[in-house]
Amino acid sequence: MRLSVAFELRRFGGATHLVVPSGTQASPGQPNLGLIRAVACARRWHADLLSGKGKSQSQLAKEMGVSARYLRKIIACAFLAPDIVQAILEGRQPQELTLARLVRRLPMDWEAQRRRLGFTEKYVGDAGAADSCVRNPAPDATAGLGRVLQ
Repeated sequence: MRLSVAFELRRFGGATHLVVPSGTQASPGQPNLGLIRAVACARRWHADLLSGKGKSQSQLAKEMGVSARYLRKIIACAFLAPDIVQAILEGRQPQELTLARLVRRLPMDWEAQRRRLGFTEKYVGDAGAADSCVRNPAPDATAGLGRVLQ
C-alpha cells in the first residue's frame, strides 16, 4: 500500500514542522509550553497589578526578573478569548501560532483576536458564538494554568 500526501516544511517556534494543507486530516497538535506559560504569566501579573501586589508594571517586571517591555507585551495575553486559551491549553492552536505572533499587536476584541491569530471554527468550534454578551475575560486562573508556573 502506498500513501501520498502533499505537505510543506515550515520553520516556526524554533523548529521545523511538517504542515499539511488545510482540509487534510492531521493529527492533533501538541500543547506549546511557551504559549501556555505566556498566558499563565499574563493572568498572574494582571491579577498582581489589580490586587495592588504590583505597584506598577515596571516594578512588577523588576520583581519578576523580566524587562518592563516583555511584561507589557505578555500581559496582553490576560485578555485572550476563553476559547483561544482553551485551544492553547489543549494543543489545538494553529501550527503557525508562535509567541511572537501571539503578542504582536493583540486586539482586545475577541472576534478580531480569532481572525488575527488564525483561530477558525476548526480550532475553536462553536465556542466563539457564545461570547457575544461578554467582552472581557475574567483574569482568574484557568484550569491547568497554575501548574505551569510551579
